[in-house]
Amino acid sequence: MAPRVVWVLGHSFVRRAAYRLQQLRKPNSATSLDVAFRWCGVGGKGIKQLQQLVDLARGCPGLQSPDLIIIHLGGNDLVHLGRKALREAIFLEITKLAKQFPNAAIAWSHMVPRKRLGPGIKPRTINVSVRRLNAEMSKLCPGPT
Repeated sequence: MAPRVVWVLGHSFVRRAAYRLQQLRKPNSATSLDVAFRWCGVGGKGIKQLQQLVDLARGCPGLQSPDLIIIHLGGNDLVHLGRKALREAIFLEITKLAKQFPNAAIAWSHMVPRKRLGPGIKPRTINVSVRRLNAEMSKLCPGPT
C-alpha cells in the first residue's frame, strides 16, 4: 500500500513549521508513520493565492495526489477583506480545491490571534473576527468523525 500523502499549504507559519521540523529531524531516523508530507509555505500569502500553493505542491516529482490537504491561510487577509468577504473567499477556494481533489479530505488550520497588526489597527477587534471565522470554518471543514 502506498503511503498516505498530506499537503500542508499556507503562509509563513507553514514555512516556519517546515523549517523547524527539518531542524528537529535526526538524520536517518525512522518513522512509524507511513505518511509523506509536502510542506508549501510562502510568507505573505492569502486565501486568493491558494491555487499558487497547490501548483507548488503539485510540482514535487514523484508525489501522488494528496489524501489530506491542510490549509493555514486567512490571517494576512482579515484586516483587508473583513470577516464576511474572507469567509466567502475561503468557501470559494475550498470548493475549487474539493473539485480538483475529490478523494482528498480538506482541513482548515485555525487562524492565530495576533498581538500586533499594523498602525491604527486594534488587535482586539480583529481577534474577535478571528475567533468567529475559526468557528465558521470548523463547520465548513469539520474534520474526521
